[in-house]
Amino acid sequence: MQWKKFLPSKLALLCGVLSALASPLWGQWYLVFIVFTPFFLIIDRTSGRELFKESMWIQIIFALGVFFWVPQAMTSLWESPYAVNVGFYLVLATFIELQFILFAFATKFLLEKIKNKIILLFLLPFNYALLDFLYPKFFEDTASHALFNQSNFLSHFDFPYSSIILTWLVVGIANTGTFFLARDRKFKTMLAVWAACVLAVYFAPAKEKVPEKYVSAWSVSFNLNFKEKKLDNYTEKVFQEIVDSLNKIPSNDENQLVLYPETILPFDFQNPITLSEKSMKDELIKIALEKKFSLVIGGGVLVGNDKKNRVFFINTESGEAKINFTEKKILFPFGEYIPGGQIFPWWQELFPKNMLVSRNESDKADIFQWKDLTFSVAICYEALFPYFTADILRQHPDVDFIVNNTNETWFDSFGEPELSFALTRFSALENRIAVLRPTNAGTGGAIDAQSRALDYFRLYPGDSGVIKHYTVPLYKRD
Repeated sequence: MQWKKFLPSKLALLCGVLSALASPLWGQWYLVFIVFTPFFLIIDRTSGRELFKESMWIQIIFALGVFFWVPQAMTSLWESPYAVNVGFYLVLATFIELQFILFAFATKFLLEKIKNKIILLFLLPFNYALLDFLYPKFFEDTASHALFNQSNFLSHFDFPYSSIILTWLVVGIANTGTFFLARDRKFKTMLAVWAACVLAVYFAPAKEKVPEKYVSAWSVSFNLNFKEKKLDNYTEKVFQEIVDSLNKIPSNDENQLVLYPETILPFDFQNPITLSEKSMKDELIKIALEKKFSLVIGGGVLVGNDKKNRVFFINTESGEAKINFTEKKILFPFGEYIPGGQIFPWWQELFPKNMLVSRNESDKADIFQWKDLTFSVAICYEALFPYFTADILRQHPDVDFIVNNTNETWFDSFGEPELSFALTRFSALENRIAVLRPTNAGTGGAIDAQSRALDYFRLYPGDSGVIKHYTVPLYKRD
């Protein structure tokens, strides 16, 4: 009796661990075909308060396994004690990962009402896919997204979100089928089904496409410590890094595109305040014009009393510098804004003020023209949300590629940068769009429209920055 009562918790532990291992951070993608089988068994054997409790266990284990880096980021951002941040994170994770509870009770209802296994084989995947779309998730973090690794399998469809639909169909059918087999104690057959799904995905042929054109660009990635911002000479030091990097890039007769990370420019490029800042702006424009460089560069700027996270585009094609910018639209919770802070001011007062950013309220997606190419910008973790990129492409179907400027200095050696790059790849695949990713610390590189990492690198504390040239193929989206 005691063993049977304890069994659901064992299954919850197993499901949480498998889900974490199958996530893009750990890369054990093949586990997605069996990852929900223990969860289905829990749903089948429990109900009411017990089902709620086991679902909570799964989400906490999953959150700890995949987002263990959050307390370290809080420590860097807020300069608050690590132990306090761990406690705060556990409370936060309890409320964020509600999808397991929603899925559990919806699935329990279907299992009780529908007895036909064939219908359930397709209905349960549809149920989870529906919840995945309806529930506003933080980080698009479902384990099924680990299948982005096998872009050969997912490369045969050219409309946005086809990868999500196909993933849920295959993963859902495999997990529902293995659940029925496990419930009937047919474990050998269950593992055979699991292995067959893995092999089918792994050896699926890629869909070969002919590039329509290419983008050629320089990507400059730094490894600056943003915690040094309090130093008196910080602005001059960072600006000198920018100038040195420009001088290292060889010039030619053609105008070249040079990409820089998020918030790397230490002053408002369009409206410098001090004489020193105006001098820096003039020097940067002078170098760009002399070497025929068009620059995409991020800057955290102060407009009145509001902080803004902007990316500037300094276009020198015409022989003079034309400056435009876009602003970050999806702000980072507890890093750039405090959820609920506008409704409950007392709640916002509990947090440090140094990181709060004002958002651009415009829904218009900003695009830029360079030569015969059109591109848009996804600042930092905006690239992790497929709907953000899809909205840009819906408004501007002629966009050829995305520049994903990032600054991941807050995460040190922890796992967020790897997860961020992985989910950016999935977003690129879902929307069939190439992504170029300059970074400060963290992960950088270039991703083609089939999610293949044409280049990938990870900067750890103490590493030198890198300057790389990319020629990325651009494919026509059908």
